[in-house]
Amino acid sequence: MKRAELYAQLPLLMRRLFTLGLGAAIAFFVFWYMGGHNLWGHFLGFCLKITAFFYDLRFVPGDSEHAAILHHMFIEGGPASGIDLEFKINLLSAHMVEVVTLLAMWPTANRMAHLRLALWCLLFTVLYQTFDVLIQLHVQEIGPKLATRFEVMWEYDGSLWYKFIRKLSNFDKFILRYWAGFPIFLCALVLDHFTSKRLKITESGKKKN
Repeated sequence: MKRAELYAQLPLLMRRLFTLGLGAAIAFFVFWYMGGHNLWGHFLGFCLKITAFFYDLRFVPGDSEHAAILHHMFIEGGPASGIDLEFKINLLSAHMVEVVTLLAMWPTANRMAHLRLALWCLLFTVLYQTFDVLIQLHVQEIGPKLATRFEVMWEYDGSLWYKFIRKLSNFDKFILRYWAGFPIFLCALVLDHFTSKRLKITESGKKKN
């Protein structure tokens, strides 16, 4: 979609925002709090299996306040059975509703084009959420709060790595997590545009031959 075409579509997008977009957002929250968070948690937990070499992650279902991705770890001087660090799955709902709303209101040429865009959104959502989960668990793992919680020795050496991870996790925790839906959708839109354009060129080349 070219810039002039996008500007021409703005009135339509605004109408769709308050009809299809709002309806999709309401449907998402109903689905999420009626148990959808557990379905998504199991799916994300499956995707996180790729980190098995570094993290022992598993999803524990529950209500929206308690369902979480857990990372089981051992610390020197801590309990012999190890401890669980958790990431609440409900923390992911804010940017997901943005993606759902934008996807519902965005006009596409046909159902296949809309499905393709939805799959790109799914891919980038999972990639961001993998980053979100890992960075928040890692900052818990190397930070002083964990040692204080279990009353074990922890010497803060002022490492650049910890400072960097803490700043990155704070940016993610307080800003990115609530607004990530917009860059996720934008990345999906850009990649879908270029892949579909390349597909059209390939198909036209085959027809000429």
